[in-house]
Amino acid sequence: MRLASLTERAGFTLAELLVSMTVLALVILFVMQMMEGACRVATASRKHLDADAQARLIFDTLATDFPRLVRRGDVDFYGKDSSVGRTMAGNDQLAFYSVVTGYYSSPSPTATPTLPQRNPISLVAYAVSNDPSGRPQLVRLSKGLVWQAANGFQDLGYLPLQIVNRWPNLFSPSSGSPPPTSGMADTDFEPIADSVLRFEYHYLLRSVPTAAPPRAARISTAPFDDQITGHSSADFHTDVASIVVTVAILDPMGRAVVSDYSHVTSNQVFADSNGSDMAPIWMGQVNALNFASNANLPQTAASVVRVYEHEFPFTSAGP
Repeated sequence: MRLASLTERAGFTLAELLVSMTVLALVILFVMQMMEGACRVATASRKHLDADAQARLIFDTLATDFPRLVRRGDVDFYGKDSSVGRTMAGNDQLAFYSVVTGYYSSPSPTATPTLPQRNPISLVAYAVSNDPSGRPQLVRLSKGLVWQAANGFQDLGYLPLQIVNRWPNLFSPSSGSPPPTSGMADTDFEPIADSVLRFEYHYLLRSVPTAAPPRAARISTAPFDDQITGHSSADFHTDVASIVVTVAILDPMGRAVVSDYSHVTSNQVFADSNGSDMAPIWMGQVNALNFASNANLPQTAASVVRVYEHEFPFTSAGP
């Protein structure tokens, strides 16, 4: 009888089984929550890395073009200039001559110019355009020039000659169907960053010789110091110390859920330069609780918008 009693008590009671199953379920739930949290962190980190890579590509390219900008009084610089009403509401545009490699697209059936015919100076331009799906992207042009205009290729031209007059349709959107990859009439534009919502820049003027004004007083939307006698156009030797570029980037994964970019590509959400560094102002918009509704973006896309800013200084010497 004693042996039988021991055999009957060898198993678990129903209460013990229920307790064990509850503990096991709690452990599984805890592990799943940890894994879900780890996945969210990994996804967020990947999105940050994607946006960082886009910003790094943009700034690295600008860091190549700006130091080689041709800074002469008889060479034109097409950029933001509030002194002549060129305020560029929304995304900014920029064009200048730079000693960088240019690309030659041969007008058929003309052959590409030979090396002796090529000018080391190229026409460089930046703008935000739409891809064939209507999504914004930053595009860049590096148009190869020749020493003398021939065979359909344009030279630098007799100076001074303004870029806006020599290439009047440089920033015109294409009306073709379907449009070029960049959405620009000039097919030499190429996309360099496909997640850029806003591209904005301003100038940081050099200190006035008799005083050292604070940084805020040196920020300008005109590329020259109108307080210096005789200066009425871009002068990167004596007036402009640097160009400060600010970009707002949407993570590529966020693009898949956005159907309307009209708010975030205009100045409705991300304001135009107004004499202040734009990055803190734009970051304030991104971090606002109502940013998604203000930007007319799904919350999943609004949460992965990033703002970057970089200053590109000019030295006293240049090409």
